[in-house]
Amino acid sequence: MSLASALQLVFGTQARFAPPPSRVLPAGMRVREFRSGDREGCLRIYRDNEPGRFPSGVVPWFENFLARQDYLKLVCTTGDEPVAVGGIGTIRGLLALQAWLVFGLVAPSYHRQGIGTTLLLARLAALPSPGTPVRLLLSNVAGSVSFFARFGFELQGQMAVPPTGERVDVCSALLDAAAWSACRRLVSDVGMDFDTLHVPEIDMDARSPNNRWRGP
Repeated sequence: MSLASALQLVFGTQARFAPPPSRVLPAGMRVREFRSGDREGCLRIYRDNEPGRFPSGVVPWFENFLARQDYLKLVCTTGDEPVAVGGIGTIRGLLALQAWLVFGLVAPSYHRQGIGTTLLLARLAALPSPGTPVRLLLSNVAGSVSFFARFGFELQGQMAVPPTGERVDVCSALLDAAAWSACRRLVSDVGMDFDTLHVPEIDMDARSPNNRWRGP
């Protein structure tokens, strides 16, 4: 990442995260931490979403994400079967804590049922209460731009994505204490004790299991 891009990511948009006024989760749906036995189910979710949405050749990067310990990974389940998966990790910024949201995916047959919203709010609820606003960062596919815009995310810059080096948009929003409290309230019924969760710091020097590239 160039110095200009790095500075843009630090000093970018001051848009605020805006929680929804309410949230409805389908009956029987719960949220829990990812387990190793969820791997194949999560890979199916990725592959089912890939056509027309994700660039080819990124599956190993998703497999890397599932294997790493420096992200908190949550799954939405029906019964005990994952129907959505997403991760979050932190980076110590120059001015404030940064939280990166990665791979928020919902199985296509469960789209438009509020599960993506639940998964987003649950990941933010796992963060500690912010004394100063936390900068939320994510890189989303084109089809998700309007989804994240509903929560206040605005374009902040671009970053190169391995293995192709293709540049993708990075959006961000600031999460303050009031919005964080709203996230906790809105996901109080998903079956998790968020006080027991820990969002780890991303190891920026970690290498993927196949040793092909670095970074989060």
